[in-house]
Amino acid sequence: MTSIHEVLVIGGATSGVGVAHTLLKKTLPLAKAKNTSTTYHVTMLSTTPDFFWNIASPRSLINDTLIPNNKIFASIPESFKKYGEQFTFVHGAARSIDLEGKTVSIQNYTGDNNTPTTVSSLRYDSLTIASGTRTNDPVWRPGNGSKATQLARFDLYRKTLPTAQTIILGGNGPVGVETAGEIGFEYKNRDITLISSSDRVLPGLTPAVGKFAEKILGELQVKLLHNTKVTSHEVIESSISSEGNSTRTKVTLSTGEILECDIYIDCTGNKPNSDFIPSQLLDSDGYIVADSNLRTTVKDVYAVGDIVSNTKRTAIEAGRMIPVVAGNVLFDLTAGKSGKDTKYEPMTKEMMVVPIGRKRGAGSLFGFNMFSFMVWFIKGRTYFVEMFEKQVSGAAY
Repeated sequence: MTSIHEVLVIGGATSGVGVAHTLLKKTLPLAKAKNTSTTYHVTMLSTTPDFFWNIASPRSLINDTLIPNNKIFASIPESFKKYGEQFTFVHGAARSIDLEGKTVSIQNYTGDNNTPTTVSSLRYDSLTIASGTRTNDPVWRPGNGSKATQLARFDLYRKTLPTAQTIILGGNGPVGVETAGEIGFEYKNRDITLISSSDRVLPGLTPAVGKFAEKILGELQVKLLHNTKVTSHEVIESSISSEGNSTRTKVTLSTGEILECDIYIDCTGNKPNSDFIPSQLLDSDGYIVADSNLRTTVKDVYAVGDIVSNTKRTAIEAGRMIPVVAGNVLFDLTAGKSGKDTKYEPMTKEMMVVPIGRKRGAGSLFGFNMFSFMVWFIKGRTYFVEMFEKQVSGAAY
């Protein structure tokens, strides 16, 4: 008699898509060879039906010519069609997890705007949580909605930036620095200010890298306001037309100062998508506590990507986690008869590449400060869009 082992993956971004492809291409065929009486099936639950290459967002925000929309969006169900009945895509959001009953309560969605329909549940035998993080402005990490929804978010900026004279950005991390650089490169003689909550940009890297990034920003006429946070922002005027958008926004700073600009871009956030995850799996900040094998404290439950506690939350690190999770799922499914118990080795060397404009950048590679042209060559030319198709199609795995 054949039994069905249900593998559930929560999350349709890079980590979730990567794990699902690896399971279907490598892990489950090997498990089937050992457990011939078991049929394996993968279900992916995602709040968006479209895979989004968010790495390219800072440049995509400018227009759809620099990086065409078809280079950053792809249908998840279409990309997994080749697996036939072995894969099911569910458009919805997890509401809660019953760890004992091995079920996930979900809110089903339909349409581009995630219109709620029914509430149902999904059963699992093995669960991988790749729910990631969200940002204050969903343009960076959409979290929900479709390609159409995300393009509408992009269009608000694409139609406003060409005529905006005063531009304020909040956030001193890679997204804030990259976006400020793209705007400064594209639009000359604008009043651009980047609000930084610490004493330098890119605080996750060495002071030397941060200072070099600030130098490039200065050459692109981007002003920096350090040790300051944006406490609130409010659109006080708005005019939207087919020719372009015109807005005025009031920005309140932690110093009490109030600024006005034509457009404010929020590049802050990075909060865990863990509202549905039982507290016993989480640390005090809402991230999943996993061991060196990326197993949680509950049997048959794994975690991968930005949702994992004590990680740097970079695309590089997520990519290194995917084969570890897939390998350990195989090891557990076959009771150690196939694969090996694989440990994830956290990155100890600094690894971050930050393009600033379209010709230069700053970064660190294996702990060494990078020359500006290296940043351009590695990431600044294309924002890795050449990897996009391989990721979503599964060719990268």
